Amino acid sequence: MIIFTTLLLEFSMSDKRRPSRNRAEKTHRRRSGRNGGSYWLYGLHAAMAALENPDRDILEIRIGESLPDEIYHAISQRRLSAQSNDRQALSELCGMDAVHQGIAMKVNPLKCEMTLEEAAAAKGSILVLDQVTDPRNVGSLLRSAAAFNVAAMIVQDRHAPQENGAMAKTASGALDIVPVIRETNLSRAIEILKKNGRWVVGLDADGESLPKADLTPSKTVLVLGAEGKGMRRLVEGNCDATLSIPMNPIMESFNVSVAGAIALYEINRK
Repeated sequence: MIIFTTLLLEFSMSDKRRPSRNRAEKTHRRRSGRNGGSYWLYGLHAAMAALENPDRDILEIRIGESLPDEIYHAISQRRLSAQSNDRQALSELCGMDAVHQGIAMKVNPLKCEMTLEEAAAAKGSILVLDQVTDPRNVGSLLRSAAAFNVAAMIVQDRHAPQENGAMAKTASGALDIVPVIRETNLSRAIEILKKNGRWVVGLDADGESLPKADLTPSKTVLVLGAEGKGMRRLVEGNCDATLSIPMNPIMESFNVSVAGAIALYEINRK
């Protein structure tokens, strides 16, 4: 087993590194915490985003062969060491079905200290998930949220998955970009957002047509319910409006992550 305690200087001086992302707003007051305990994060994009996030605690790094130069450079910049493993060993760490792409990092989950008032005042729409429990759906929604400049994602603490490798891989780096605020009472959180100038819309099959709605990203809060059940009655009752995505009636609904991506695109298109 080879330990890379020192990485070649050429990586720290390399001009091959991709342009750094602007994380000044997206990592606002985010700190690592023990929320859910440490876990193995894997995949090139997820690993790179974690390495670029100074607020991410990285406890251990395992790598395979022939990774992109920017990964070695980022490890060097963080002054971290990496242990060389074969693909089988990495699969055993991450799960035999995990697509780890030759890198796994043991990390602490991020703890978001952004308040609801700060989220309401930030640029961009806000995404609220009402008991969406599949970590891959949450990860996919985080990826869309980052793509459409969402200011924050808000989830119910007791009925949302903790950070894990599957979520981070599906998010493709967005887990270290979009603040995730965990709230005990979503209805109360929505009321606070409304008091701070936000307009709250929920997606529902019986709602008005989303493309016809007059929405402004910096004022809009989008609420998505769990697949099958949809939004809970009290949460839906706190929305200012319910909207729907026009679709062929041969299909009853979209997957929640697909519906969220379409809705965020439509909101940002206005």
